[in-house]
Amino acid sequence: MPASAPLLAISYGLSLAALGFLNPVWESVVQQHVAPDRLARVNSWDMLISFSAMPLGMALAPLASSASGGEALPLVIAAVLVAVAMISTVFAPGVRQLSLNLGPARSARIPSPDAGGTDESVAQRSPAAAGAGPTGSA
Repeated sequence: MPASAPLLAISYGLSLAALGFLNPVWESVVQQHVAPDRLARVNSWDMLISFSAMPLGMALAPLASSASGGEALPLVIAAVLVAVAMISTVFAPGVRQLSLNLGPARSARIPSPDAGGTDESVAQRSPAAAGAGPTGSA
């Protein structure tokens, strides 16, 4: 059975939908569980590994397709590998015990140069919060 264009389109759409759910969750977990002084380095490694895997997959996909005679077998194997990875991740104790602090959002406190170094929130300093237009004047 050859892999059809609709099957490939549906598979790609499902993978993008899954990434749309995964990305915000992953970014929240990383930001809450990695020390601030190491966050940039962890994010850099995360992106390097993620983006490096894409060209590798694109390079190996034609080889897998030609080895199977153009059949849908590589898609089935890929689906099984992804399912095994997802299920094993769900049952990992570290993942199951992971918690997120979902309290109310806070704005960062910054020193204000106008008030002699007193703190005010970023939201209070923004032109939009004061009702000003894009030029900063009301």
